[in-house]
Amino acid sequence: MHAPETVRRFVELRAQGWTYARLETELNVTKPTLIDWSRKHQFEIQNLHAIELEALRAKWLASTSEHVDAIGEQLRRVEIELADPRSHRAEHASTHERRPQPPSPDRASHRPAPVQRSGKRNSFRRIP
Repeated sequence: MHAPETVRRFVELRAQGWTYARLETELNVTKPTLIDWSRKHQFEIQNLHAIELEALRAKWLASTSEHVDAIGEQLRRVEIELADPRSHRAEHASTHERRPQPPSPDRASHRPAPVQRSGKRNSFRRIP
């Protein structure tokens, strides 16, 4: 016979998703006994599992809500900054468009040499 504390610990760990193999090692109880306990305490395990999932959902939702609130606050500040006519950023936003730059002389010298097709099939030679 096993101690009630061992059975209680089994129920908690099984509700957390522990496998029988891991429980067998952790609690030093045979797999057939664990399966028997699982059948006897299935509703308790399911209820505990549902409670754990609900706690995780609540934690995730709170974290996500905080993140969305922070991004919303950043967006609000950007919109205020862009709408402010005294803002230097609003005045110069369209004048700082990026213009294409001509290729530097260094880049032009690294172009591959042109090739010319010779009379033979699938053969090329470099043009000096």
